[in-house]
Amino acid sequence: MPVITTRDQQAFEAPLDVGLLTGALRRSRWLIVAIVVGVTAAVLIISLAAPERYRASARIAEDPTSDQTLDIATADRRLATSRELVTGPAVLATAARRLPGETPGSLAAKVSATIDAEASILDIMATDDEARGAARIADTVAATFLAQEARRQAAALANARERMTQEIERQRRAGASTVTLDALRERLSELAATEALAGSRLRLAQPATVPSSPYAPRPLLSALLAFVAALIVAVLIALARDRLRRPAPDAIALSEVAGLPLLAAVPITRHGPTEHLRRVGALFRREPAAAGAVDQGMIEEAALQATLRTVLPPRVPRLIVVHDAGPGAGADRVAAGLARSLSWAGHAAVLLRPRGEDIETSDEPDVPVAQVTDPGDIKRRDYRYAFAASPMAGPVGDVRLLAPHAAAAVLVARLGRTSAAEVASARRLLDALGIHSLGLVVTCTAGEASRIPRDAFTGALRPPARARAGSQNGGGHDGNGRAPAELPADLSVTE
Repeated sequence: MPVITTRDQQAFEAPLDVGLLTGALRRSRWLIVAIVVGVTAAVLIISLAAPERYRASARIAEDPTSDQTLDIATADRRLATSRELVTGPAVLATAARRLPGETPGSLAAKVSATIDAEASILDIMATDDEARGAARIADTVAATFLAQEARRQAAALANARERMTQEIERQRRAGASTVTLDALRERLSELAATEALAGSRLRLAQPATVPSSPYAPRPLLSALLAFVAALIVAVLIALARDRLRRPAPDAIALSEVAGLPLLAAVPITRHGPTEHLRRVGALFRREPAAAGAVDQGMIEEAALQATLRTVLPPRVPRLIVVHDAGPGAGADRVAAGLARSLSWAGHAAVLLRPRGEDIETSDEPDVPVAQVTDPGDIKRRDYRYAFAASPMAGPVGDVRLLAPHAAAAVLVARLGRTSAAEVASARRLLDALGIHSLGLVVTCTAGEASRIPRDAFTGALRPPARARAGSQNGGGHDGNGRAPAELPADLSVTE
């Protein structure tokens, strides 16, 4: 007998978390789309390529004689027996001989029978590639069945009449009374009358009509059913896949692995056709969700830049490296958000772009962007903060190039995607390059950000001791206790 642990009981009694289910579906959205589109397209193509099939139906009804009492239960049992007989080998073999090109096996695949219990009717349905062929098969099988049923009943009644005649003769020789003999003769008369009406219990109530349109295939109906079935299966696969995979660490766990304070959780809005449609739809809602996500991101960016100014006051030019802990963590978005927020707050900040990149086509038009080749230009233009995104997907040489001139670094991890091993590896890389790490920023959706406890960010407002010492030293040193950070020697500003 399996033992139910306290953890299992708590999981069973826990309420359904719609957010977790939505996150699981979102993470497997492309798998769901692939399954649904693939299955629906396959069914649609198969349906369009399938040959047309026609269906015709002949109806047989119970027709009791005048001297028979109408017993619904008995009639239903007779119809159930007839349903089995009409698709039996005896009927199909005889009907196949009357239908050119058909065999008992082919008729077995084409003929079926159903019962309408309320009307006491037996429906014989036949399918074929031709409309007239379907009607001909249904009528032939029905006529064959009725003929065999009439012969079977006549043979049974003749046999009963023969046995009754023999019984009367035996009783007469044995000296039976006149009453007994009269009763037997009356029964013999009833059998003779029933034999004369043999086959009239069942009749062809409605011959098959030639169908005017095929009943199959129905591409649209088949595709719709396939879509619904594939969607259900794909959702179940996505939920099972998310449940079986190793759970990703949360924001607090990532912060503990990195050994850094959690600075902010920045919601990232998606770009593309679906995002534009979502924003248009949000205009018609009472409380636009898209605007809420954007506002929350700006709030987090403002809090992050305030923390950054507390640790590194704008007294000397400082280069801050925003480093991705894993592929697609969002360091470029965080760097752009910091440059934008500091600029809006009245501080001279700039986002550094790789040489040769088209600034006019930047995804962040309200962010001050510069291409740099000479550090003197940064000083002459009086920039206090310069941000350089260092994604892991790019060459590691970018980090090594910026390391000697970086005042500090901010580590960025994608919630639900970046692993603990990637965060630890990124922190070791920054330490090995001698770059002081200020803290960890997680990027996520607006829903994920709302589930992070706010007390997880309390330690972010307390600057490290070395940073405070450096900032109190007359501005002559940065948070690492080194001389003011200089930008790389091969950087100059191009606006």
